[in-house]
Order: sequence, then structure tokens, then C-alpha cells
Amino acid sequence: MSNHSQQRPNIMVIHCHDIGRHLGCYGRSVETPNIDSLADEGVRFDQYFSTAPYCAPSRCSRMTGLYPVNHGAIGQTHLGWKMNDGVQTLPMYMNALGYDTHLFGFQHEAIDPKNLGYRHTEYGFPNATISAMDVAPRVQQFLDSYREEDGPFYMDVGFTEAHSATPRGGFENWPDNLPVPRFKPKYVHRVDAPKYEGQIVRPVDNPCDPYFRDYDPDEVQPLPYLPDRRGIREDIADLNSLITCVIDVAVGRILDKLSATELDRNTLVIFTTDHGIEVPRAKGSLYDAGIECALIMRYPDNFQPGTANDALLSNVDFLPTLVEIAGGNAPDDIDGHSFLPMLQNRAYQRRDHIYAENTWHGQYIPIRGIRTERFKYLMNFDTHKHLLYPQNRSAREVLTELLTGFKGIEELYDLESDPHEQNNLASTRKMFGFGDVDFTGLSGWTPCHPDYKRIATSFKAQLRAHMEETNDLLLKGPVTHPGFEHIWDDL
Repeated sequence: MSNHSQQRPNIMVIHCHDIGRHLGCYGRSVETPNIDSLADEGVRFDQYFSTAPYCAPSRCSRMTGLYPVNHGAIGQTHLGWKMNDGVQTLPMYMNALGYDTHLFGFQHEAIDPKNLGYRHTEYGFPNATISAMDVAPRVQQFLDSYREEDGPFYMDVGFTEAHSATPRGGFENWPDNLPVPRFKPKYVHRVDAPKYEGQIVRPVDNPCDPYFRDYDPDEVQPLPYLPDRRGIREDIADLNSLITCVIDVAVGRILDKLSATELDRNTLVIFTTDHGIEVPRAKGSLYDAGIECALIMRYPDNFQPGTANDALLSNVDFLPTLVEIAGGNAPDDIDGHSFLPMLQNRAYQRRDHIYAENTWHGQYIPIRGIRTERFKYLMNFDTHKHLLYPQNRSAREVLTELLTGFKGIEELYDLESDPHEQNNLASTRKMFGFGDVDFTGLSGWTPCHPDYKRIATSFKAQLRAHMEETNDLLLKGPVTHPGFEHIWDDL
């Protein structure tokens, strides 16, 4: 092994499900002392966003440096979508650079994690449970056994938390007629799991009573983009308990082991997330609450500790940055750009915009969007309002608002004066082929705010050019689910 490879850092990426920036170090009302300490010792990125508000499309962008329309997984992999053949993944780049690549726990980029290019997937879904309760101990075991002469490692550490849990055996076993997924399952040994039919549990190899901190719904901070209602507070209280008592504890155990094995000095530790929390106007939407991601990077003696970075970034920038840190050249045939020069105080051209998209999840919700430092512009290719999580307590609290009426084809928000995207400044006059007929004064029909009409038109042109450049399928009409490809096969 060359001296160059010995000097390169080990890289550990720890990622969670469905928590956006809902962390103490981002000013949210939840206690995350271990993740906060990582931020204190590293760089916290405050304007880092995903390309999509759902798991697989977003995670595949982080893994490939490509927008979903370019990597192909525009919907969930377990529902039939997949990345295009020949797409290169981050583990593949790391393998070529001489890293030993490992997957521990949760991933959502492929049905079989071995297809992602990892050399070791000994604890990746579907081979074992993917809870932080089980993943953290296996990472600790690996760190105990690691020897420097083995060469640098790249490790992807995924937790299924804080995705909500549903009753074991399905909702048909629920004891009443109002089943509600919960952020706060009971952790039980997976051997004993059959005893808990109809209960909300998470089967693990290392059960414990993780909720040493039970948040009171009355003490949580209301979400600024939703009304302050009891069911929403109850969801946030449960989410806080799960983040504090499970996710943050697991991160702390891994960091402690890094320190105990003295691997922390030459290990780049990254904590990140895939998209926003699982409540209305967050996960599943292209509002900031849906595409916001945490990103914290600690690299001792290399990155300035305790730094808050406000550069606008997309998670397509993740791969090229890590490739450069690992000693390679950032690929020039992807959508992302390395931000390592910025962290090293070298010349760096900051982004002035990012793109985001949504097509399929459990439902067809085609949206495309642009975000700049000041503005958010969205184009809705289906103007029906959708209820993304019909059993969520938060969703029930805003059921009427979610399902009543239509969305405008266009949405424009001035984030400087309206950071929570409540006041749509764009026109809703051109729905249903009415052209420029003026519906001013009729309920739900408003013209574009005169001060913003030129801005909205400019964003529309920019979005159209981006969609043409990426050969976006939406330009040809509605995108069908991949299941329809084989609908006639048995005739």
C-alpha cells in the first residue's frame, strides 16, 4: 500500500430516515447531544437540500451525483423503480480508489444491496435488521477489528429510524378501526416478534427500553408550516423521543468507539439525512420542510471545527466531494459539483440555484422545482391535492386543508419574507386550458402578484430548459408506473 493511501482518511457516512434537520444543532426543540457534539467539532451545512422528498430518489442522487430523472429511480425501488444500467455509484468510485467498502444497515437504493458495488454487505438489508439498535453494535465490532494495514475504509451506516412503524401483521390486526402509524414503536427481540401481532413494535437483535426521555406534547415546539394542533404535537413528541433515545444514542456509541480505537483522528465522519420529516407539507413535498437535509462533516485538522456553512448545496454534490477527499478526480459527467474547494478556502463558485423533483411514491405526484437563496418556484403537473399519509395523526389534523380544492399549476414563494412558504405569489389563472382568461375575484383563482410576474416567468423558462436538458419524461405527458410494463404479459 502506498504512503498516499495511508494518508487518506477513512470515511464513515451515518444516515437516518425521515428526519430532515430535526436536530438540536439546527435549532429544533429536540435533544441530540451526540450529533450536536459532532457539529461542534466539524462543519454544519445549513442550506443542504435533497433532489427529491422521498427515500429512493434522494438517496440514489446522493449515491450517484445525478438528478432522479438522470439516474432513473424516480420512485421507490421496492415498488418497481430502479437505477439505470451502467450508473456508477459512490462505493464503485471508492473501490477504484483503493478503499474497502462496507454497508451496515439501511439502504433504499436497490432491492439487492450487492448491486450497489459494496465489497462487504454483511449487515445490509435484507440480510439483517436495520434498526440503529442493531447497526451500531456491528459498526463497533468492525472498528474493534480494523487494522490500519488493511487500508482505508469507506463505510455506509444506515438507520431505518425515524420512519414511522405500523402494526405487526398489518392494520387488519389493529384492535380498533383507527390505525395510526407511530414514530415511537416498542423495541422487542425479533425471535419474540410473533407474540406482538397487532402491536406497533420494531423487532431487533438488541432490544432495550430506549425511551429514557419522554417528550410531553405540550412542551414541543410547534411546526411553523402547520397549524398548532394536538395530534401534530403528539407526533412531534414521539418523533423527538425516538431521535433522542435511539438515533442520537446510536451515533454516540459509534463516535465513542471511534475515539476508543483512536481512529477518530484520521476518519472523516459524516452525518446526513435523506429528506424531511414524515408529516404533511414536509416529506413528499418540495417545500423546504420536504427537501431539507442535515449535513455535518467532521475531519480533524482539515475542516474548521464549529463552522456553520450557509452555501446552497444539493445532495448531488455529495459524491464528487467525497471522491475528491478520497484522492480522486470528481467525475465530470454527473450533475453534482464538489464543494471541497470551499472547505479548503480555495476558489469555489457557489451555487445560485438547486433543482428538486417528485414523480412517484405510493402515489403519482409530479412536481418540479427550483430553489435559490431567496425564491422557491414549483410547477405542479397534477393540481389535485393529495393526502400522502392518511393514517398519520398530523395528517388527520389537517385533513380538510389537504384534500379540499386544487393546487395552482405554479407556486412562487419569496423565502426572505415567507420562509415557510405559506403565500403563493404565482398565478393560478391558466388551469384547465382557460389560457389568459381573468378569473380574479373567483374563489381559488388569483393572478400573479404584479411585483413577481417577471420573476415567475423567468423561473418557468429556466425550469423548462432544465427539463429539456435532462430529457425529463414529464415533458411527454404523465409517467406511468413500471408495473404497467408487464400488465399484459400473462395474456
